[in-house]
Amino acid sequence: MDTGLAAEHGYTGLSRARDESHLWVNTSQTIDGRCIQTHGQPTYEPPIESLVRQLTRTVVQPPAGRQGIGVEAASDQQLHRTLRELDTTMRTGPLGKRLDNEGLTRLESAIAEAEEAARRLGTDGSRYQVQYLKEQRQQLLDQIATREYWIEGHVDLLHSDTAIKDELAARATALAISYQLNPPEDVLEALGPRPSNTVEATRSDAAVTYHAEARIRLGPDVDLANPAVVDAASWRVTVNTCNPLTELEPSPLRRLVR
Repeated sequence: MDTGLAAEHGYTGLSRARDESHLWVNTSQTIDGRCIQTHGQPTYEPPIESLVRQLTRTVVQPPAGRQGIGVEAASDQQLHRTLRELDTTMRTGPLGKRLDNEGLTRLESAIAEAEEAARRLGTDGSRYQVQYLKEQRQQLLDQIATREYWIEGHVDLLHSDTAIKDELAARATALAISYQLNPPEDVLEALGPRPSNTVEATRSDAAVTYHAEARIRLGPDVDLANPAVVDAASWRVTVNTCNPLTELEPSPLRRLVR
């Protein structure tokens, strides 16, 4: 039993075997056969208790966002900052790696065909192909096990991600509704009054929604008409669709290539 063992190592190691797994634990209370009573030595811990303690200890550090701000009490910018931290954590973990969900079925079929070919041919090459495919299958099983363990250990992180996205969406919706009732100056300047025609009104409402989302994301003081503000591009593109006379630049790139 390695003193550096943690839950992640134990789960990965114990999930690899297809038949059975064995744990080797040092039950000795001594280092070289003598009883450890020297001053300063750590208190003896029974091996099973030590094993359980290590296998339930995680080495994964939670993101700063999980140190916990209340979703409803947090500012828009705090929620977006926390959401970016959560997104980074998930993209750099097992969830960020593409997993071929149908790959296991295809591998099982390929292994069966390769084993049949190996029985008929009896060549080293055919047997090597079976072994290679089985190794590929095991690697995929390891990836699936790692992902499942990661999800089990990060349920609160996934819940936080969902809660923050729901809260931000609700805030953007509420802001968009308030804009429709009492549009701010920059919305009126870009879109004009809300059209009476149903199709045009729908386009106008979509533009207002993009504006609200950008405001929630970037704050009240950012100039959303500035093409350097990349995160407001959806608002500018929609405004140009609704009201081409406004001519808001959608992005710095479009301005450069003209």
